[in-house]
Amino acid sequence: MVAKSTKSLVINILGRQFPLTLKQIFNEVKIDRNISYQAVHKAIKELVGEDIIEKIDKQYFLNKCWIEEQTNSFSDFYSNYFSMSYNSNQIDRSNKIQIFRFTSIKDTINFIIEAYTKGCFDLTNNNSIYFSVRKLLPFIPQQLLSFLKELSKKNKINIICKSNTISDKWVAKLYRILNVTVKVGVDIPHYNSMLIGDCVLQYFFFLDDSYRKRLYSYSEKIKKKSSMSLLRMTSDLIYKKTEIYLVLNRHPVLVENFRESVTRKFNHN
Repeated sequence: MVAKSTKSLVINILGRQFPLTLKQIFNEVKIDRNISYQAVHKAIKELVGEDIIEKIDKQYFLNKCWIEEQTNSFSDFYSNYFSMSYNSNQIDRSNKIQIFRFTSIKDTINFIIEAYTKGCFDLTNNNSIYFSVRKLLPFIPQQLLSFLKELSKKNKINIICKSNTISDKWVAKLYRILNVTVKVGVDIPHYNSMLIGDCVLQYFFFLDDSYRKRLYSYSEKIKKKSSMSLLRMTSDLIYKKTEIYLVLNRHPVLVENFRESVTRKFNHN
């Protein structure tokens, strides 16, 4: 096993700056300590195996799930990764991975719509758009409603959903009216993800536990006659203040792997 001090040093480096290659990490390590290249490589390899570090295209990042779990003891890292808010003007198409932070679902939706409108996604080679979700919330914000109507004129929009409750089936009918193809009850490989042209977008939002349980419990038990009550509850969710992180990934291998897996699941169900 690698000495914990070497691992801690690597974590501290990636907590301050990312992404870095193995060579770049080693150069940073040399500033503080006389450690061999092989020792640094072994430390990184073990950290990847422990799901503390992720590797994409020879570049390394701290695993964001691990950061969330370590929030109390690694608050500085958390701040470095998630403290900034962004707008669509800051999208860099030459950057393979970018992270954006929002405080409401409404702001997130507006950001994605604006990014699409400004041509931030390249749909030249494939104009099919896929949404992969765990549940369908029975409320479509007005700005999304108008956007989907316009989008469906140029693109084929597909939604796959893991859940298959009465609520999901009810919402699926609403989307189909907008000329969106929807399939529910699909064992999807990815949640809360979108495939738009050359980019995979994944979003993570953190609701109050009591609110989440009440919302999900309600949607599981909903009857058609109570659909308006659930609609009112979820419409509030769109504007509710919460933490949302949107990850834009343009790595060609990841995008194509995602496209292959999501289209296979969609077409085989």
